[in-house]
Amino acid sequence: MRKIELSKEEIEMIKHYERDEYFHDTMTEEQREIFGCVIDKAEALEEELDAYEESGSDLIRWFYAKYKAQEI
Repeated sequence: MRKIELSKEEIEMIKHYERDEYFHDTMTEEQREIFGCVIDKAEALEEELDAYEESGSDLIRWFYAKYKAQEI
């Protein structure tokens, strides 16, 4: 697996998501773009690892767990 790289802004968006503070209707265009990048990275990793079952019903939480695991 290649190293997952996230910007400070992407990590902040994931943390908002984890706290259930992700509201697409109230996000700025910049926030939507940042979160879209996170989703694209998560989907690419899911495909690379063929982890469709492993990722379960919450792709973002799975992806962030993978990111945090590599930082240990």
